[in-house]
Parts: sequence; C-alpha cells; structure tokens
Amino acid sequence: FHTTVFNQYIDFARIAVSRIIAGLGLAFFLPPVFRLCFHCFAEEKFIHVMELFQVCRNFSGLLGVALYD
Repeated sequence: FHTTVFNQYIDFARIAVSRIIAGLGLAFFLPPVFRLCFHCFAEEKFIHVMELFQVCRNFSGLLGVALYD
C-alpha cells in the first residue's frame, strides 16, 4: 500500500523505507506461517522436515535466478 502513493519524483530514501517496511513485515509473517504448515509432524522429525524444506526452497531460488539471468 505504501508504494501506491509514489510518483515520478521518488527518491532513494522513500524507496529504502518502503523496502525496510516490507522486509520487517515478511520477517514477522513467515515464521508463524511455517510453524502452522509443519506443526503436524512429530517433534523429532520437525528438524528434518525443515531442513528438507529449506533445501527445496534454496534450489527453487537458484533455479529462478538461473532462469532470470
């Protein structure tokens, strides 16, 4: 919503503040979502499930970067 009020006279400070706000929102939003998605696994397997999830997420990001470039 913050970026909808930008016009052609935008400066670096306004862009930086909007990216900081988005980064903080993402940082506070994702961990609870991950916890809700993976709470059905047993506690002893939770670490392995999260490791597999992170590996898949990293490979997907690398594939996206490779295809973009």
